[in-house]
This record gives sequence, C-alpha cells and structure tokens, in this order.
Amino acid sequence: EERGGERSLTGPRPRDPGAGRALLWLGPSLLLIAAVVIYPAVELVRASLGRYSLTGLYQGAGGLRHYTRLLEQEALPAVAANTVVWVAAVVAVTVALSLGLAQLLNESFPGRRLVRWAIIVPWAASLIMTSKLFVWIYDYYFGILNRVTAAAGLAPIDWLGDDRTVMGAMIAVGVFVSLPFTTYVLLAGLQTIPGDVYEAARVDGAAGWRSYRLITLPLLRPALLVAAVLNLIYVFNSFPIVW
Repeated sequence: EERGGERSLTGPRPRDPGAGRALLWLGPSLLLIAAVVIYPAVELVRASLGRYSLTGLYQGAGGLRHYTRLLEQEALPAVAANTVVWVAAVVAVTVALSLGLAQLLNESFPGRRLVRWAIIVPWAASLIMTSKLFVWIYDYYFGILNRVTAAAGLAPIDWLGDDRTVMGAMIAVGVFVSLPFTTYVLLAGLQTIPGDVYEAARVDGAAGWRSYRLITLPLLRPALLVAAVLNLIYVFNSFPIVW
C-alpha cells in the first residue's frame, strides 16, 4: 500500500518463503509423530473410557468406571510409592555409575574398544531375556548368587520372595539394563568438551576434582539432562523387569 509515494509501515508483511520450505521438510516427521505418538495416545484414552470383552470386542462406552475402580483399590498408595522408589533409585544410581564409566571410557587405555563393545550388550539384549536370566541368578535353590553366598559361609537368601530384598534385586536389574545407554550418552557429551578448556584450567591452577566440578559437570549438563529424562521414561515403563 502506497501513501504519498512512501510504503506504509502498517500494511501486510510479505509472507516468508522459508516457512513453506521448512514445513515441507518437517512434514514427514510430523506425520510420523502423529501416526506413532498422537494417534495411539488418543486411542488409549478412548479405550480407557470403553467396555471390552475378554476377547477384546468393544461393548460400548464405560465412562469413568475404570478410573473409579482404580482409585478405590486399597493397594494403590503402596503401588504408587513403590513406583516412585523404583524409578528414583534406578535413575539416580544409573546416572551416578554412568558418570564414572563414561569418564573411564573417555580415557585411552589398552582394550578400550573391546570394553566399549562389551558394555553395550545388556542394552542390545532383549529386556525379557535379561529379566529371565536374573530370575535364574536370584533363584533360591539353584541360583548362582546363593551359591556365592553359600561359598562365603552365609545362609541362602530368597531374593525375589522376601520383602526386604525384592526391591533391591529389581533395582539392580534396572540399573544393569540402563547403564549402557546412559554411559554412551554421557560419553558423547564428554567427547564434545574441547581439550583446550582443560589446558586453560591447568594453567589457572584448576586440576583433579576441582576441574571436574567446575568444568566437566557444567559442560556435561545437557547430556545429563537428556540421560535423566530418557531414563525416567524408560524405567517408568519398564514393566517386564517387575513382572
């Protein structure tokens, strides 16, 4: 719009041609997200509000009946508390151990490549297979763990049948399967830290723990955040271990 030979500053702005191109490139990813995330989530909510037969046939709307029955369960507070303990313990122990493992794998030593390959095995294996393996390890009569305790002169322990030990036994398995992924995320973060930063720190007199606390941990914060958030999601949904 022209006024007195000058372009009006209040007229419509020209459309950015880059926005259409960006949407074109993002289109396939957005469709994939809609197909594998949004649609299943909507269907899950719809299914929770319906009635189904034992064979899975839809029998009409059920309203909030399922949620009402859930809230009436006497075991719900204990289950919720156990879930919080399970998730918090596995994530905290995993991140703490992964920090040390990532630092070790970031150093140069003979056989480092072999160790890096070996540590990925628990993550690559099926979660159900790993869980079943630990069931055999924890077995009261034939498990290798009780054979070790017997060799040490200790009485056998019912690892999965005693309320005092079952949570710790499951947390150990959760940490075992979570360590590889978390370690590799933190290792990738460590390798993005330039060596010049540590050289400058040594010149300034910062070394050892002080250098790790003031340089490594702050620069590793994005990787730590990614590892913690993804582990929260994975561990919260890790039903096969508990089952």
